[in-house]
Amino acid sequence: VGVWGVFGRGNFGNEATLTAFLSRLEPEVYSPVLFCEDPEAASALHGGVPARRLGAPVTAAPRSRLMRSLTVAGNRLRLVGGAIRAAGSVDAVVIAGTGGLERYGSGAFGTPFEIWAIGLGCRLRRRPFVLLDVGVETLPRPVARFFVRGAARAARYRSYRDEASRQSMLAIGVKAAEDPVVTDLAFALSPTRRSAHDRPTVVLGVMDYWGRDDNPDASGIHDSYVDRLSALVHALGARGW
Repeated sequence: VGVWGVFGRGNFGNEATLTAFLSRLEPEVYSPVLFCEDPEAASALHGGVPARRLGAPVTAAPRSRLMRSLTVAGNRLRLVGGAIRAAGSVDAVVIAGTGGLERYGSGAFGTPFEIWAIGLGCRLRRRPFVLLDVGVETLPRPVARFFVRGAARAARYRSYRDEASRQSMLAIGVKAAEDPVVTDLAFALSPTRRSAHDRPTVVLGVMDYWGRDDNPDASGIHDSYVDRLSALVHALGARGW
C-alpha cells in the first residue's frame, strides 16, 4: 500500500499520523511504501519503511518569468508521470490524515496538485485511492479547488478529521454529505507518560511558518511568527514552566 504525505520535513503532526497509520497495518498482509519529497528522512524516521519521490523537486532558476513558468510546468508534468508509475507499483494508495488539502504554504500546484496527480494515477491504473481522515479547507484559487475536487472524486473512500473539513468539500461541489467525520488518526497513539516532573512541563510545537498560500508578505508573516513565538517561550519560562 502506497502512503502519500509531507513526511520527513519536520512536521511532527504528520509523522505522528503516519506512525499511527502504519501501526494499524498488519505486517503479514500489508507492505507500506511512502511517497514523499524527502524519502531518506522519512524512511529513517519510520523504521526503514521504503520511500520514494513522485518526481524531482521544483528548482525554478531565477531567470525570466516565462522560463520559470516553463520549468515549473515541466516539473509538474513529470510528476504526473511519476504518480501514474507509483500508482501502478502498489495495490492501493492512501492519503493517511494530515492537512494536504488545506491552505498552508504550497499553493495550488503544491500538495493539492500532487494529491490530484496520485488520484489520477490510481484511476488510470485502476487502483483503490483512499482519503483517510484528512484535513480540508476551501482553497481561494479556482485551480486549487479543481485539484481538490478531482482528488475527492477519484477516491473510493473519503473521511475527515473534523466537520469543517467535510463542509469545505461540500462547499466546492463534492458530494460529501454521507462521508464520515472521525477521530484524528494521531489519537490512536499511546505515548509513554512520565509519572512525575521536577517542574510544570509543557511541550511547545513550532514550525517554519510563512503564512497562507495567498498572502504576498511571507517574510513579514514569518518574522512576526518568530517574534510572537519567542515572546511566548520567554513568558512560559518566567512563570516557571
